[in-house]
Amino acid sequence: MNIRADGLTLSYRRFEVVHDVSLSIASGEFAAIVGPNASGKSTLLRGLARVMRPDAGRVYLGEPGQEQDIATLGSREVARRLAILPQMQQLDIDLVVEELVWRGRTPHHRFLRPATPDDAAAVERAIHATNLEALRERPLRALSGGERQRAWLALALAQEPRILLLDEPTTFLDLRHQVELMDVLRTLNQGGLTVVAVLHDLGLASRYADHIIGIMDGRIAFEGSPSEVMREDVLERVFGIPMTLVPDPRTGRPVPLPS
Repeated sequence: MNIRADGLTLSYRRFEVVHDVSLSIASGEFAAIVGPNASGKSTLLRGLARVMRPDAGRVYLGEPGQEQDIATLGSREVARRLAILPQMQQLDIDLVVEELVWRGRTPHHRFLRPATPDDAAAVERAIHATNLEALRERPLRALSGGERQRAWLALALAQEPRILLLDEPTTFLDLRHQVELMDVLRTLNQGGLTVVAVLHDLGLASRYADHIIGIMDGRIAFEGSPSEVMREDVLERVFGIPMTLVPDPRTGRPVPLPS
């Protein structure tokens, strides 16, 4: 399923943060949104997810030729097509992993309708996809940061979305858990899920994403494949420091390092 923004402008209390952004992410792509702090990355993601109402512009969801304005869709319909994993999750929630994942089925429930075998199957697929079988009865409070992030990801997957939006999913994770989480996302993407992630780490963005969108001062500064946009002059202009590119030993894609 495609997601497309046309002239999207977003503000906080009349302070304009994202300015007239147009972009298109095709069905089945893994897209990374990168840029300096306070450049508008997370705000753009919230606009794409309809968490924020735009001052101007529109966001469209759907297959090619069948896109619909997200503003015209009901909340449950949006949640069946698109899931968002925010940067900060509720930490004091008193649930075990499986109970949390079941909450992802809410968009598919009707009032007073009992859970169905389809609901149970979706929960099981989400738990399996995030490698949480051994932790399903563990309280969220007892999990490590990486395990907790996978539990919240499983909740999003239980919605059975066609598009998954993530806001800095590797923040506060150690290197091992960053790679584990990104590997899970890549596997899901290879299975057909469209993934859009705000990332700080340019190396992870280059390794995992097919489509990289660079944001600076609320506007698109560059866009394209890793080989197209990972250029020293472009990155220095956006991030404000000299960069040197080295090949990723696993993928051969360019990895930027501060010079």
